[in-house]
Amino acid sequence: MGIILTLMMLCPKLATGQNTLTEGCDFGAWKDVQVVGNFGKAYLVGRAEHRSNNTFKSTECWFMVACGGYRLTPWLSSDVSYEFWNIGGRAFHKAVLGASGTLREGGLSVTLREKYELCLSDGGYVGNTLRSRLRAQYSPQSGALKPYLMAEIFTWDTWQRSLYYVGTDIRLGGCCSLDLFYLLHLPNGARAVHTLGAGINFNF
Repeated sequence: MGIILTLMMLCPKLATGQNTLTEGCDFGAWKDVQVVGNFGKAYLVGRAEHRSNNTFKSTECWFMVACGGYRLTPWLSSDVSYEFWNIGGRAFHKAVLGASGTLREGGLSVTLREKYELCLSDGGYVGNTLRSRLRAQYSPQSGALKPYLMAEIFTWDTWQRSLYYVGTDIRLGGCCSLDLFYLLHLPNGARAVHTLGAGINFNF
């Protein structure tokens, strides 16, 4: 796990041998609503998200996700999903295959998730993406806060971008929780983006 996280942190330099980030930065916000339905080992997920940039002034994109998954073991699950994205008024369609494994010790959990994305636009094929995400979270038996750290890289033939999160899930009671986070987005060949995020999650 330590090796994977180190590679994530160094990825911008490993990809080309130099820093591919441009100077300057931007600020944005992500807002989402997610609903999870559990049916024994199977589960369904619906998600809608809006993202802004340009110092919170402009819509970067919005998207919707429909996902179905299955828990193969207590620590391993897999899923398939369809995603519809609107980026700058242009529609994109993504078919996504994913798998995740979780190790738990007391209140600490570490999850490694791998995803493959095939992206199409109305004009045809766009490209492929591999996403590797490592998440460490502490969930105490009492208390509303469940803080986490998370890092994710997007690659195919080369490094595309990296995301680094620090945040917390907040239990609101019943099946509802709130996700609050800060995100540093490092895209290849573009300015770094500092993002504040908030999400409402319903788990039935």
